[in-house]
Amino acid sequence: MNGKKAVSEIISYVILVAIVLFLATGVYIWLKTASNATPVADCKTDTSVVVSSYECLGDIKLSIKNNGYFNVDGIILSVGNDSQREPDTYLLSSYLTDSLAGHYDFIPSLTPGETREAKFITKTDEGNLKFNVSVIKIQPFIIDKNEEIICQNSVIKQNLDNCNPV
Repeated sequence: MNGKKAVSEIISYVILVAIVLFLATGVYIWLKTASNATPVADCKTDTSVVVSSYECLGDIKLSIKNNGYFNVDGIILSVGNDSQREPDTYLLSSYLTDSLAGHYDFIPSLTPGETREAKFITKTDEGNLKFNVSVIKIQPFIIDKNEEIICQNSVIKQNLDNCNPV
């Protein structure tokens, strides 16, 4: 009689462990789908651009050089008038009227070692620029599978001298 009692206790422990494992698996699957944790897409490490020269004669014309190892599909430019603050005004590209403010697309892509000009008019979505530009921030981006991927680790900030486009 004692032998049967021990067997039923072992069976109850096995059933209890099976229920706990089943619940843990179910909670893990539910959390994985509910969190929707996809890694943030970013550019490859050696994606980089520099401003080799600039002109501020009514508009802002930048010579952008790709000094990285990968193609760059465009840049996002923001300007400001205080070098102590982050530039937050986005100018319009001069070649496309329907592009996003601050965006300049290189067609075709800017290859490593290549330099091209990017021209921005001194207008924003709200109207004409009302200050002198003393600092710019440029952030390259790439297009992958028709999705724009902004290069988070390739941002450059540069002070400009005598840039009075207004």
